[in-house]
Amino acid sequence: MVASLTHFRDDFLGAAHEFKVGVEFEQTEYHRDWFRANPYYSYWADWNAKNPYFYSTTRRQGRLRIRTCPPEEGQWDVQDNTRRFSAYAQDSLVAGRLAINLGLRFDYSYQYEPEQKRPKLRYKYGPYELNPAITDPNALLEALRAQWYADPTLPPYFPFDELTTPWKKVVEFKTFSPRIGFVYDLFGDGKTAFKISLSRYYEPVWSAKYNAAQIFGASTINYYWYDDNGNKLMDLPPTDRYVLTSYPNQDPYYNYYVKNLKCPYMNEFVTAVEREIYKDFKLGLQFLWRENKNIVEDTDLNNGYDPNAKDEKGPIWIPFTFTDPGFDGKWGTEDDQQMTVYGLRKDRPVPTWKGMNPPEAKRRYWAVILTFDKRMSNRWQLNGSILYSSFKGNASPDYSATEGESTMFDDPNSLINAWGSVVFDHPLQIRIMGTYILPYDFILSAYLQYRSGSPWNRTIARVYFPPEIAAQVQQTYVSVNAEPPGTRRGPSYTNLDMRVEKSFQINNLGKVGVYLDIFNVAGRSGISVNQNPAPYLRFDRTPPAYEISTVYGQITSCYGVRSFRLGLRFNF
Repeated sequence: MVASLTHFRDDFLGAAHEFKVGVEFEQTEYHRDWFRANPYYSYWADWNAKNPYFYSTTRRQGRLRIRTCPPEEGQWDVQDNTRRFSAYAQDSLVAGRLAINLGLRFDYSYQYEPEQKRPKLRYKYGPYELNPAITDPNALLEALRAQWYADPTLPPYFPFDELTTPWKKVVEFKTFSPRIGFVYDLFGDGKTAFKISLSRYYEPVWSAKYNAAQIFGASTINYYWYDDNGNKLMDLPPTDRYVLTSYPNQDPYYNYYVKNLKCPYMNEFVTAVEREIYKDFKLGLQFLWRENKNIVEDTDLNNGYDPNAKDEKGPIWIPFTFTDPGFDGKWGTEDDQQMTVYGLRKDRPVPTWKGMNPPEAKRRYWAVILTFDKRMSNRWQLNGSILYSSFKGNASPDYSATEGESTMFDDPNSLINAWGSVVFDHPLQIRIMGTYILPYDFILSAYLQYRSGSPWNRTIARVYFPPEIAAQVQQTYVSVNAEPPGTRRGPSYTNLDMRVEKSFQINNLGKVGVYLDIFNVAGRSGISVNQNPAPYLRFDRTPPAYEISTVYGQITSCYGVRSFRLGLRFNF
């Protein structure tokens, strides 16, 4: 719902004004019904070798995850709804050669959950690895339930029990967004404009971002499975052991987000000069700077991500310093480097996630852009841009990060070599588009694109702790960046597309256009190869071992199709 009022006023305070005020109201509802007939799934170390011990073969340590959802559709209606009330005022004024745009916007937004219920969850199937001698598919779940309630350190809400949650407000923001911009005619001839603007843009509240607070939402409970009898099948405890590693908070009054959560926003500064060089041709030079602040991310409420944090028993995170053999995978060569990773002390609480604004989370972008624009005249037009930019941060702008649910601030290891080029960083980008009208009214158009390759970096998929460290920590291994993002880049991208078109007038009925599109005119082709060794560094063995990723060097995709499209258009 939108309502606005505009008022024009000449010669007020020495300028001509266009005043505008408005109000807005928005209500959204997000309904979902997620279910799984079989909620169990696990990862195997090697399916072909019939090795179900995902974490450690020597310890016979496997992985069990259970989705916390009903077995059939229609058993619940999970809802996350939003409301927004907004008001704004702006003034566009012109005084001689100067134009000023002033604006201020107020938004009151919140996300809420209505009262919701969940039945006690029971299933028709057990885990694939469950011992066939156990005929009740819920026997393992019942055993885990009993184990849960026998542990006084865990909350009194097993994730599969009947539960009712009250109406609650998840997040609430009140924000003011100021904006100011200037345009000045430098020489008074209407051909050279100098522009400058400063703005703040607050991120809107959207359901998919803040639904992490929904305790009935998509989540899992996770266990280490220890196959103590070595039969490669899941048996009930105490024959086998199941150690809880993470769980979704099921307190009906719990809010996933901290009380003082702040709304994410972006500050923007833009300055530019545009000049009409001659009739129908304009050049422009622009500088753009943006910075994201109050980035929302999930962190471990119980243990944090500070490698130096301590409690009454000592360091929360146990350090392990090792030698990374580098890209060549050989210890004792020039590309070796010393690194330190961290394991969570064994007696610390299981991680519980909380949404907050980590002060270390940063994302910055700047760009210098040269633009040119030749409007259609004398049977041709041409426009394009050359952009040089930098887009860096330690909180990626991809989907999981913008939802605030990436792994960036989960533990100290995720912050090692974290700052660097984000996934969308392409420093040099060139775009040129042109059209020429040939004799007999044939129209030829072309679009040329170039951009730098995508950034990537070498990672270490697993650093296995040596026995003396493994005895002190909860994890068997951790993952880490071996170098900052953007240390390496993939191949650059160059592509040319063209169109040839001819129109025919059909009496007074209209005009028929026939066109041929040619995509990838130059026949750009190639293959994409996985260049990241992503090794396992096995310090749990003597001597240490280097195991390269099984997909290193494999072809992940191929490209290079030149295609044609013939089209017909009728205008009347």
